Amino acid sequence: MNHLNRWLWLACALGTLFGGNAWAQTDAEVPFRPRGGSPIQPREPSDTLFVVRTGPGLDTGCTFRSGGPLVINLPINRYYGPVDSQGRLQNAAELVRKGVIAAKAKVRLPAFDVDSSASTSNGQSPEVDKLYVNGEFIRNLTGQDGTWILQEFEVPIEKLKFPDAAQPGSTLVPRMNEIRLDIDTANVGVCECWCTAIAWIELELKAAAPIVLVHGINANRSTWNDWVNSPELRDSGFPYITVELGRNARVDDSPGFLPFTTSKGNSTLLKERLQGISAQLGTQSYHLICHSKGGLDTRRFIHLNSRPTDPKVLSLYTLSTPHWGSVHADIIVAADSGGYASSRDSQINDFIRNSSGFMNFVGELVNAVPERPGVDDLQTSVCAARNRTTPAPARVKLYTYSADADTNNDGSINDSERAQLIPDIPILPFDENAVATNMYRVLRDTSSVSTTTTTTLVIIPPSAIPVLVRSTQITGNVNAAPKLNDLSVTTDSARLPGQISHTGPLDLNHGSIKNSRTVLSGILSRIRADFPIR
Repeated sequence: MNHLNRWLWLACALGTLFGGNAWAQTDAEVPFRPRGGSPIQPREPSDTLFVVRTGPGLDTGCTFRSGGPLVINLPINRYYGPVDSQGRLQNAAELVRKGVIAAKAKVRLPAFDVDSSASTSNGQSPEVDKLYVNGEFIRNLTGQDGTWILQEFEVPIEKLKFPDAAQPGSTLVPRMNEIRLDIDTANVGVCECWCTAIAWIELELKAAAPIVLVHGINANRSTWNDWVNSPELRDSGFPYITVELGRNARVDDSPGFLPFTTSKGNSTLLKERLQGISAQLGTQSYHLICHSKGGLDTRRFIHLNSRPTDPKVLSLYTLSTPHWGSVHADIIVAADSGGYASSRDSQINDFIRNSSGFMNFVGELVNAVPERPGVDDLQTSVCAARNRTTPAPARVKLYTYSADADTNNDGSINDSERAQLIPDIPILPFDENAVATNMYRVLRDTSSVSTTTTTTLVIIPPSAIPVLVRSTQITGNVNAAPKLNDLSVTTDSARLPGQISHTGPLDLNHGSIKNSRTVLSGILSRIRADFPIR
């Protein structure tokens, strides 16, 4: 028995004799606050990493059993799935099986002076500090004298408590998880031989980021109803949500299509929507699936929002997005510049007289006609300029998709090839197939347009009042080779340098590409492959 152990034996004997804690100060350890705190620092919190740096149970100094247990409340402030009244995940095993959440959370904490391998005598035991999560034993801490040691271990998600999602417009309320450390449990009734301290706690739980569906021009969130109601998405385990953009966009599910603003305005709206989702679900990262102009709006949002506090886009899937614009937009803007518009090109002239008129008449019923000012962003010249200044986002995994409506390659569009984009409306004096065929051929044959505007003084009989009449002549520039297209966007325009891959042209049109369950299944598979949950 060395000198220290003799004093230790005497202190324990006196403590036992008098039933007090007078021996605590002369124990194998003297209580003190570790100088400078832990040299091991926690990582920055995220939507999968929850950190507690301060509060009860942390930085207590080297604490003996009588000063414990150490109890730390660790909040989980992210929605992972439906929970019961106690905060336990209702379908934890199913979510793990579907690959959208890890089976175990990883916990890290630095503990000071855990003498788990100490040599002892006189009936003493080495230090045994027991760690519990929500009242369930997890493990004993390990360490060595006078040293901060990082403790790393895993906790099954069945032992954790999770918050429920907040209502739209509200903020998620975190769910507390109790971390309890019982100190020096092997020496109860012998002496308070050992003390310890905890500096901070991390809990990391990987899970799939939510999928956000962004609609295109002249649409609202109902454009995704086929996907939202499909088993492919509903049973995938992925959290998903539709957002609504546009002037005076509604946040409920009321029907009606909304005029679309510019990409600049919609990028701001998209940021607001994602910030609302972050508050509601506690998430900061997203996978975005965008249709048509929604892809252009999202690209601008990504370009303008790169701060660490901004919502982060992990992957972007654009369905028939006109990255290089659409000649349809060129013609619409040119024809809308004022006065009488015409073209010596019969296809363009027919588009002005019939296709554009048809689309405008039924614009509230079909997702076909772009409205200004949003349509201005779809012009080929505008998109080409944007691609020079705002290329594909380098830090986002980008996948593009395109379609060709002429599935039988006969140069004409029939009933089935225009389905889900251009409906039958018997009361209108239009041949829907002829309208669709004209839309297809204009994109197939025309690369861009130029305009010539003239003003003519016309005498209006019988009063002979002179009137200035403005007219615009629209001239088409012919494609070097025919362009496959989906009745709104060519396959070439749907591609973008910097994409990981391009899928297409698919045998679909501009409307049915966003309703295809095959396309949806492929996207879900890509997300799982690119962002595996382990």
